[in-house]
Amino acid sequence: MRRLYFAYTPILPERRADETLPYRILVIEHDPSIASLLSYPLAQEGYSVTCVNRGSSGLSELKKRLYDMAVCDIDHAADEFSIFMHSLQQCLIDVPILVLSSNPNEADIAACLRSGAEDYIVKPFGVEHFLARIYAILRRGRKCCMEEEPFPALAEETAIEVGNLHIFPEKYEVSVSGTKLTLPSKEFELLLRLAEHKGAVVSKNDLAHLLGPAVNPKSCRKVDVYVSSIRKKFRPFDGIRIEAVRGRGYKLVGSMES
Repeated sequence: MRRLYFAYTPILPERRADETLPYRILVIEHDPSIASLLSYPLAQEGYSVTCVNRGSSGLSELKKRLYDMAVCDIDHAADEFSIFMHSLQQCLIDVPILVLSSNPNEADIAACLRSGAEDYIVKPFGVEHFLARIYAILRRGRKCCMEEEPFPALAEETAIEVGNLHIFPEKYEVSVSGTKLTLPSKEFELLLRLAEHKGAVVSKNDLAHLLGPAVNPKSCRKVDVYVSSIRKKFRPFDGIRIEAVRGRGYKLVGSMES
């Protein structure tokens, strides 16, 4: 008989009160149904969640984009997890890892933590417990970032380019024709999503998800307001524009696109 992963409880940890960019969490889970059970409460709490089904895919994702932490289920993939942790160290990727496993063996838990994992939860567990561990890891990471000295300069980040627009996701920087633009966090996230789908229509619902977990007429109107503000910042420049597609959403178009 299949083990229940965890029982849902309606009592959730308090949401973050600040309006900064949502934390990005990578979930590495081979079972799609369990991946959904993990990602749903995280999304409800306002986190930005990406799911992959293998450690190798998780490593590729961590190389491409900055994440605040990763959740990794090692049931049926203990050997792969060891390779994954070793690869993180080889690639100098420093990201907190929360391990999920049905193995309660103390020696195995200790070995897992010694390999570099930040925390370990034994299944089954409740949603409140899971979210509290997530919050604790992110809180520790935020405190460390505030106390540490600045990191040495890294290799130049590859920009996302749309016409004469350049977006640097990890630096949260935007420039048009070499001129840097200052965008509030929500505008940056909306512009980044449009740039990731350059030339293609992104629905208002998809964009509204960046503003919070609840999608409703009010959040869709907020999308219109943010898009209008971004357009005003683009006015002094040629070659980049955000087009509205009636009844569908918006698309970001460069000078060579239509």
